Amino acid sequence: MKIINVFFALFLSASAIAQSLTWGNEIIVAPGSIYGAVRPRIALDAAGEPTVIWGGSTTTQPLWAADWNGTGFATPVQLSPAGVDPYMQVWTGAEMAAGGNAIYVVFKREPFTSNNAYLVKSTDGGQTWSDTIFIGGASSWLPSVAVTDNGNPVIVYMELLATGEYFTISSNDGGQTFTSPVNISSLAGTVACDCCPAYMDIEGNRQVVTWRRNSSNTRDIWMGVSNDGGATFPTGYDIDPTDWVVTSCPSVGPSPLLSGDSVITVYMSGASGGNRVYLSTANAITGQTGTSAMIAGSIPGTTMQTYPFIAGTGDTMIVVWQQTTSGNLDVWYSWSLTGATSLYSNAAIANSITTNTQAYPHVVYGNGAFHLTWRDAVTNSIIYRKATISPSSVEEQAISPVKVYPNPSGGNITIDLSAFQNNVAPKAIGIEVKDISGRIVESRKVTGESRVELTHQAAGTYLVVVRTEEMENYVTRIVFY
Repeated sequence: MKIINVFFALFLSASAIAQSLTWGNEIIVAPGSIYGAVRPRIALDAAGEPTVIWGGSTTTQPLWAADWNGTGFATPVQLSPAGVDPYMQVWTGAEMAAGGNAIYVVFKREPFTSNNAYLVKSTDGGQTWSDTIFIGGASSWLPSVAVTDNGNPVIVYMELLATGEYFTISSNDGGQTFTSPVNISSLAGTVACDCCPAYMDIEGNRQVVTWRRNSSNTRDIWMGVSNDGGATFPTGYDIDPTDWVVTSCPSVGPSPLLSGDSVITVYMSGASGGNRVYLSTANAITGQTGTSAMIAGSIPGTTMQTYPFIAGTGDTMIVVWQQTTSGNLDVWYSWSLTGATSLYSNAAIANSITTNTQAYPHVVYGNGAFHLTWRDAVTNSIIYRKATISPSSVEEQAISPVKVYPNPSGGNITIDLSAFQNNVAPKAIGIEVKDISGRIVESRKVTGESRVELTHQAAGTYLVVVRTEEMENYVTRIVFY
């Protein structure tokens, strides 16, 4: 059975074409000569203001945090207590996430083979921080964190016992205590890749964890889904059709984004002969995969893409990654207000002041803006840059009088257009269904409501355009499995 997931976005006539980003200046978070510059991470507080963390070095330097002060970043504070050195490498290290003014940071202590994993937290948006809270023993490895709607942390980590296996633990008291571990990676029927971090996204009671498994050196990407707030993860799905076989460890994991019933995951694979960033979509309920392709594989001269991350909400999203093109190492991005499909053809360089020196990006989204951070090798410093979505696009995206049901659907959808009608003079409404190339596959004029049959169309992504007599365009993205 084919399933349709429907997501709404409203655009007024020409505004669908006029969407743009307004980029702010590149800001140095702190002098790298003093504080170092290893693997930055970023999160937003309740006011949408950023806090950045990073490591002083990959040896025995502390973990630092700098909070936004209105015009720049405040003097960094040390998160890790004296003598508690975090394990920091360019491919793994401390991770962070926020919910409201609660910000959580997890890290493994050096030496990582014999020390514990810890959590530190801030309850005031990154201004002050707690002491360390124990989350795992010496065998705990590669911790990352996500936050529930009520502001509690959920931690994903690997246990390096006889084999590598991923688990989650959840807190109901702001990170003071945690539940018993729930095994995730056993859903794939084999061990996890023991040097590739796993990441999670949470939306309501649904939690999704993505990780790279190792099945006789097939290092493909899997997804585990919980619909009961993380109490159980009963289902797991293979969401990576590349089936990359490699005997050495890739040292890079997948990043997921939940959008209703859809999961959009970005990851690196070398199956094509070169390391490239892929984007795959899947249904969180059925596990059915949708689109899957290189996100920017056609850029001439590209020899490497890696360290991808995705952030957003609903159909508003951004992907960042590190890319080497014609010898230049830069931070690239692709963004969209209409879902994952637009990400495939919207790639650009995020850094503007210097090139050939940018690496290890991270990104978050909030309050109509994307917040990026990365390392600049010229200054040996952490860089922050903000990109604000054009205000008209943000405002318009929040409204839609169009109702489409049922959702999910087996192939026939009903579009309720009653919001556009009145009893005196019913209006003629134009409906078009377009494929991603822009070709119209269905077209009609109706009043009241319309039933559209799509079972004869190929699986893929379509746009339903509802056009009123006032020339308002209501664009609905349909992912058709």
